[in-house]
Amino acid sequence: SGRHGQFAITSSGATASGSITTERWTSFSPGGFGSSDFTNLPVELQYFRAVAMSGSVKLTWATVSEQNNDYFEIQRAGSNLRFEAIGTVKGVGDRLGQSAYEFRDDAPLIGTAYYRLRQVDRDGQFEYSTVVKVVFEDLMASAELTFELSPNPTKKGEAFMLALSSNTAGPVSIIITDLRGQRIFIQKVEQEQLTQTQWLPEQMGLSEGIYLIELMQGGQQSIKRLVVY
Repeated sequence: SGRHGQFAITSSGATASGSITTERWTSFSPGGFGSSDFTNLPVELQYFRAVAMSGSVKLTWATVSEQNNDYFEIQRAGSNLRFEAIGTVKGVGDRLGQSAYEFRDDAPLIGTAYYRLRQVDRDGQFEYSTVVKVVFEDLMASAELTFELSPNPTKKGEAFMLALSSNTAGPVSIIITDLRGQRIFIQKVEQEQLTQTQWLPEQMGLSEGIYLIELMQGGQQSIKRLVVY
C-alpha cells in the first residue's frame, strides 16, 4: 500500500459502490465537462468513475472497443482546473469488446479534485475524456508521523534532507516510487539516522523527474512528492 499509480486491466469490470459516475459516452472528446458524439474514433469509452477511499482515490473506466490504442494518461486538477499527469496505464490496443481499467491515486489532493483521461494512439494522436469530480477527506490529518523534504525541488547531484516529526520510536522505512507506481528505492533506517543523513538522488537511483517519498513507522504512513531536476 502507499504506492502511487497502481493499476490493473481485466476483461470485465465490476464498479465500486458510492462511485461518482459520468453518463455513458460514445467516444472520447477533445475535452471539457460535457460529452460529445464523435464517431469512428479509435476508442469507445463506456464509463469513467472516481471514488474516494481510505487514503486514496480509485479511478475505474472501461472501453467497449479499441483500435490503435497505445495508453491512457491520467490527469488531475485542483480548484484551479490546471491538469497535470499523475500516471499512465497501458491500453489493450486493438479489441472489439469490453476492456476494464483501474488506477489508484495514492497521494490525492485534499478536498475537491478533478480527473480526466488523455487517450493516446500509437501514432501520437490523442483525445480527452470528460471530467469527473471527487471530494477526498484527509483521514490521516491526525497522524503522528509527518516529515518535510528540503530542498524540494532538489537538483540532481545535490543532497536533500528529511525532517521527521514522530511520536513513535523505532525504525523508519523509506519507499520511493515513480509516477507509474514502480519502486525505485526501499530501505529501513533508524529514526536518528534518517534525519541526520544527506540523501543523494543518484545513490537512490533517482534521475530527473517526480517521485513519491513514503515513510512508514509503526503502522503510520506519510507521503510527500519530490521533484528532481
